[in-house]
Amino acid sequence: MKKIRTVSFKKNVFPQFRNLALLFATLLFSISCDELTSDVKSKKNPEQIIEVETSPPDNIHVAFAGGGWRAHTAHTAWTQSLLENNGNKLENVFQHVQSIGSNSGGSWFSTMLVYSPKFVTNIETIPLNNWGNTMHGGWLGGQQNLFNKASFLDFGPYCSTVSGEAYTGCVLTYYAGKHIKWEEAIKSLVFKDYPLGSLTLNGTRQKWATDKSLLIASTMLTNNVVLNAAGGLSGIGYNQYYQACLHGAASTNGKHGGSCSNGVVPDVTPVTFSSINSPNLNLKSPPFFPELGTGKSISLSYSQVADHPNTVPATIKTDIRSDQVQVLHAAAASSAALGFAASKNISGGWDRSYAADNLALNFSLQNGIAQYNVADDGTSVSNLATTQRVSLADGGPTDNSGVAQLMSFLQLNNKDTNFNIVAFDNVQGPPFVPGENGAAVGSDIASLLGMDLCLDGKFCTGFNCDGVCVGVPELQIFESAPIENALTWSYPKQPSKYKNTPRLLYTKYKVTTTANSALGIKAGSTGYLHAFTCYYPDADTSPTNNKESFEAYQEMMKFINTGLKVNNNEGLLFLEKALGIK
Repeated sequence: MKKIRTVSFKKNVFPQFRNLALLFATLLFSISCDELTSDVKSKKNPEQIIEVETSPPDNIHVAFAGGGWRAHTAHTAWTQSLLENNGNKLENVFQHVQSIGSNSGGSWFSTMLVYSPKFVTNIETIPLNNWGNTMHGGWLGGQQNLFNKASFLDFGPYCSTVSGEAYTGCVLTYYAGKHIKWEEAIKSLVFKDYPLGSLTLNGTRQKWATDKSLLIASTMLTNNVVLNAAGGLSGIGYNQYYQACLHGAASTNGKHGGSCSNGVVPDVTPVTFSSINSPNLNLKSPPFFPELGTGKSISLSYSQVADHPNTVPATIKTDIRSDQVQVLHAAAASSAALGFAASKNISGGWDRSYAADNLALNFSLQNGIAQYNVADDGTSVSNLATTQRVSLADGGPTDNSGVAQLMSFLQLNNKDTNFNIVAFDNVQGPPFVPGENGAAVGSDIASLLGMDLCLDGKFCTGFNCDGVCVGVPELQIFESAPIENALTWSYPKQPSKYKNTPRLLYTKYKVTTTANSALGIKAGSTGYLHAFTCYYPDADTSPTNNKESFEAYQEMMKFINTGLKVNNNEGLLFLEKALGIK
């Protein structure tokens, strides 16, 4: 989780961004509690080296965690380290991997890896130490070039004249307009050098991934949500707010707000976009709403929050197809952490949420197909109900590692015995060391094992979870018993006495699933979770200072690569064994 900074705005320097500064400062790209970990550290060091398995595992699946630019860069470093030792061919590295789960920055990486021929060529041919080179580098060097180009609108100074959230906001405004349309930010910035056009999730994949299934996490905003607006600051004062409820009925209270009935409702509901390799394996796609399953109908209630409110119910079937969604839109929906601001519960006010509506993505679920929609200012609540419009934001708060998607998918297809899920995680806050004998692990993995990072079912920003919070469903999907007896490898071997020392961790858990209705998980499935975590304090989720931020990303890549090679490739050997590479 990125550290929250206090930003000062000079008068008339960035007027179009000033009113959204607080939202950017507290929501940017990560809703997590990495900073909380120092309170639960153990004084003991239970780590030890795992015996390398004599035969490679099967039933292997990979999860790429979120974390914006840091996540994309870290995943590249893990992958390029493997490529260096395996003929620089992705089909060699992922030959035994059957499916991939991802969210947020991990979804940027997974979709480029699966669909972009240019990205595949670059990651296989450009050396790791050139990936950030702005002259002839890979994605990271290209991103730095784009950040260098950005300036304040109306021919103002370059964005690099400011720092922190002001810098990031300036760059996003340059590429996505004054009202920062998130879909445009992803298209014109993140995917600028690797455009996918109108390619859909069921479109042509790269050769190495033709036999893989791909799952992309997002969430539907479900409580006090703004659904329809032009977005941006022009929306303040219009008092035309719309609310959609997946649980219970929508209710309104004039211009003072709306809510969902049926008790305490989480702010988000898990959503899964899927591209399934089914022609030869006859695999079933996971439900779009994991908690609802398939073959059901449910009432989706819409209400208008204005001087003359009304409520309109809509009935949707839960067998919703998502494979025709454009890859770019799925990746954007998976990474739209700022989209949480489109909920009054999260932003703290209807006007703020209305102004931030473009930061989430609107989809229609009409006729059982998920389809991206641009919001139409003035659309009636009846039209919203008819088209079954929903608002989607980042998948991070429901499962930052993508593991839950994979687990639900495996259970649905009877592949949930002796599974091996390899989860790549990246964190800025210190790793967890739970209990007296627990093994260090990143916070994204910790939540899967029942380590509640924040209180009262929430994920929050800020030190000790004192920032903006998102109400989330239960996150645990594995019994917590493995926490106490997991074996682990780390680099460096012994933790430094200095809190902010980077570290690589490999923790292998023998896990059993516990029931989680929100994430569509049944109890009793058994297998292994291989967690590979990079803790790098200097690498933020988004660049907040051009030169320093990109230097930190490049140094993080070198740290991962170097750490895996120490002691005769010890870490790399563990990684290869987890992936079934002989």
